[in-house]
Amino acid sequence: LAANTMTKIATVPTNIVFATVTLNIMNPGENVANAQIAIGNGDTPTAADYIDKGSIIPQRGGLLIRSCVLVPPGSNVFIRVDRDDVVANFSGLCQDLITP
Repeated sequence: LAANTMTKIATVPTNIVFATVTLNIMNPGENVANAQIAIGNGDTPTAADYIDKGSIIPQRGGLLIRSCVLVPPGSNVFIRVDRDDVVANFSGLCQDLITP
């Protein structure tokens, strides 16, 4: 992830009921890192879109994990960190629409 840049890491498809996701953010660096996470419909998050606005991630392999995060259809998932050496992983499941 680029430092001090709001990065869109995923967009949930619009043709689903919902998605539940896990975000793993790891700091392999020698200094603590700060992270922000937002979920919103726009190209950039609004103040109301933040689900985490300042978690500290310990140095040397520290993890910030957010699991079972419910994400509506068509939403974007954003992460912002303050260090260039922080990495993120995103995984999840989608509930498809059921049509007869």
